[in-house]
Amino acid sequence: MNVAVQLDLFDYAESLEREELAKDNPDPESLRLGDRVHVHWNNGVEFDGVCTGLRGFWDNRKEFRLWHWVRRSNVKHSDGYRDSREDWTHFDPYRDQWTYLGRDEAFQMPDKASVKPRLVEAFKTMKFPERLAYYQSFTSEYPQHALEWHPIVSSAWREAIEETTTLADFLAEENGWSCKLALSQEARKFIESTVLETEPDAREALICRMRWIEQRSGHDGWFIAQPIRRDATYYRELYTQFIREARTPKELCSLVSMRGPGGYFTKEQPPAKFWVVDEE
Repeated sequence: MNVAVQLDLFDYAESLEREELAKDNPDPESLRLGDRVHVHWNNGVEFDGVCTGLRGFWDNRKEFRLWHWVRRSNVKHSDGYRDSREDWTHFDPYRDQWTYLGRDEAFQMPDKASVKPRLVEAFKTMKFPERLAYYQSFTSEYPQHALEWHPIVSSAWREAIEETTTLADFLAEENGWSCKLALSQEARKFIESTVLETEPDAREALICRMRWIEQRSGHDGWFIAQPIRRDATYYRELYTQFIREARTPKELCSLVSMRGPGGYFTKEQPPAKFWVVDEE
């Protein structure tokens, strides 16, 4: 018999067996830590999973509150490719096809209390530029997108990067930093003469209110440059911390530049080459 036909018959037999077993599936509300399931997504991907007892997506959207998170293994893709790697994923027991397989009494979730200490110790052994890539790999060890775990893994990054990074470490990366803000001469003077003398906790808000004209070709009107208001990068907390800590004009100007550019085009005549907008 043709090998492909044999595989098709084998898959068909597996499918019939799962359908029969699924008749005895427990109430999805009773699924708990250690329950073993076989899941078949609508896109053809199927896998074995051990239930974690976790539900919901990190942003708490209503449509994802029924998601159950599992430790996934034995993944089979729609093209027949099998993946032996383990990872964390979800399924919706009210929408996805699934079969209850029994219990894994030995299954344990990772220790929440060890996440940050592990990250801090790892960061201490590497240079600053290496830490983000390490963290992005590190998070795969945890169900980072689950509602309960997302704040644990996210806060571990924020606290660990702050504890292990100095202002000097951060500024040493300036030359190779991408997407920097070009400060006008007037903006630099304002930072040096006014922002630097402002109370440290009030500096960031004042910086975000700076505006100046930047020459841009190919557009009617003027481009109004400004520091980005809401930094959404992994280094948001470092910017806030170091803007408070900066003690010299060079340090502060470098931090404002590294934070990144914002701005907009307008056809209205700007009030000056440089100005500070009112508090919003």
